[in-house]
Amino acid sequence: MFPIFVGNVLVEKEHRLVEIMKMMGLRMKNYWIVQFLFDYVLYLAVLAIVLITGVAAGFTFFTENPAGQFIILFLFWGVVMICQAFMFTSFFGKAQSGMLVSYFWVLASAIAGSVLVGIINDGSDGNAFLYQLHAFFAMHRGVDNLIERASASTTRTRRTSSAASSFPSSLTRSSTCSSAGTLARCCPSATACAACTDPTSRAEASSASIRNCRRR
Repeated sequence: MFPIFVGNVLVEKEHRLVEIMKMMGLRMKNYWIVQFLFDYVLYLAVLAIVLITGVAAGFTFFTENPAGQFIILFLFWGVVMICQAFMFTSFFGKAQSGMLVSYFWVLASAIAGSVLVGIINDGSDGNAFLYQLHAFFAMHRGVDNLIERASASTTRTRRTSSAASSFPSSLTRSSTCSSAGTLARCCPSATACAACTDPTSRAEASSASIRNCRRR
């Protein structure tokens, strides 16, 4: 939404609407406050749609991370992005050129942030201060950390589910082995029969072996 915030200010600047409002007694302080509130409410509306859609769709980024963490991250990011957009408008006089450069700026920042995160995650912790050079880098780092945490949580959940599902079968095998061991101690000739893999055959063989034991 960064280019949109830039365009909103530059349209009024290009058509001299700000000058007209100043002639009518508008203070620039009030103008920037109202502009900020308008952009932030627009940002919150889009953020609410994204959060509701993500939770409803079951995206792990929203379901496996604490809600307070990514909500606070996005709320502060909205403030930083709008302030940076206001600063960006001072370098342009036309909305078209300003928005065009803004799109390239966002794209370049995203690519550079991905490269920076990859470099630092490879072990170059001494370069972590580079995140402070650009707000988009810091945002990219926060999102990347949340993605890694969600991925790790999903992996742990799958391993726990796999272990829980294999527990009953392991318990059954242990019980079978225990029964076979008891039978073998009772009658050594039943050891081979107790090792049958077919449950029905194993049961029949166990019954026959027990009868043989009783005859002895």
